[in-house]
Amino acid sequence: MAKEKLTKEQMELLFDTMEKIDSKEIKKKEGIDKLWEELGKYHYNSYQMLYTMFKCMKNGKTFTRGANYQIIEFFINKLGEKYGKEIQKKSIEATFGYIIYLYEQLGHKPKGLLEICKQIAKKDNIDISFSIRRGCIIRSF
Repeated sequence: MAKEKLTKEQMELLFDTMEKIDSKEIKKKEGIDKLWEELGKYHYNSYQMLYTMFKCMKNGKTFTRGANYQIIEFFINKLGEKYGKEIQKKSIEATFGYIIYLYEQLGHKPKGLLEICKQIAKKDNIDISFSIRRGCIIRSF
């Protein structure tokens, strides 16, 4: 996925389209086609992956393919704004699961993404642990 920045309006369009797909207001293909035509910044398949990531974040499930941090941060904040702290916490947990996945698979921690999660949790007073348990060792990021 490209590292190209999106404007606030483009981010809103991206989020709103993901919401419409998720609520079955529009079909997934229709929404992806719209994003690809109107934004055109990413490959067509990247929009499909973004929808999967959005759905995982909303449901608190770890995703294994990420996006640029700008999109992830926007989704976390927007989900919290729209659905409240519980869904926002789920989106942070899903993102932290992605961070752990990267750490376990690739051996590196995306510190910038971790800092985004920590800052949002602190700002919005969300109680969440950023530790992983491996055997008897607890690692705190």
